[in-house]
Amino acid sequence: MVNRGGSSLGNSIAGNYPELIAALGSELRLEVRGEAPGGQEAGQLLVTLSGTVGCCLSSMIFVVPAGCSLWLPATEPARHIAALGETQVMAFWLQRPFPTSTNPGTIVTTPFLLETVRRLLDERYTRLDPSYQHLIQEVLWHELMTLTTLPFSLTLPSSPFLIKIANVIVSECRHRLTLKQLCDRFDVNASVVYQGFLQETGLKFGQWRQRLQLLLALQRLAAGRPVQSVALELGFGSSGGLIELFKRTLGMPPAQFVKRKLRSAAPR
Repeated sequence: MVNRGGSSLGNSIAGNYPELIAALGSELRLEVRGEAPGGQEAGQLLVTLSGTVGCCLSSMIFVVPAGCSLWLPATEPARHIAALGETQVMAFWLQRPFPTSTNPGTIVTTPFLLETVRRLLDERYTRLDPSYQHLIQEVLWHELMTLTTLPFSLTLPSSPFLIKIANVIVSECRHRLTLKQLCDRFDVNASVVYQGFLQETGLKFGQWRQRLQLLLALQRLAAGRPVQSVALELGFGSSGGLIELFKRTLGMPPAQFVKRKLRSAAPR
């Protein structure tokens, strides 16, 4: 099966957030290995080996850098898949629900998970015994049960006035406009905007913007951009602000995260 990427992109995301969609990269057409099983107890696993993948669902975006994987349940199919730079991805169907959640989620691709996936897709192993593939899937699910979902997703607001504000945040990210400045520009009440973001995205206004900055930073850092220039592009006065965001969110500075996580699944 071939995922046609942007050809199935929902009109709401494409029309409401064109600049954000463009920032995810160029359309990526993926061949999803295996047969698409019926029912809701199925889904896809995307494993990014190099580069960075951006994925749009009905109301969310995900960034999946090298060294990470994305689980997509049957109830939340990808509407658009894009790549920033040269990217290598493995994608395949799984026939059991995600053990800890039926929600989509990004996880770190551990060395054991990566080797399990490779064996699952390698015909040299699966053709030896029909039951082998079933056993490998069981091992894969047990490994997934131990992994924690990463904060590499962002729910997009759907109210017209919040969409306008979110687009300004994206297009003028370097300026890091305050909530008051944004509300003055659109002549709306700050408390309405604050509550709107919380109700529609599950994040407070400041948290939503920081999550956006984190996702955009991941893309740029995975492409080899220096921390200092990325920090300035995203509205931080210096690299210290971006470093603090990474430490607070991921437990380590960006350079260390790139070295340990994003390059851990380099193609062999």
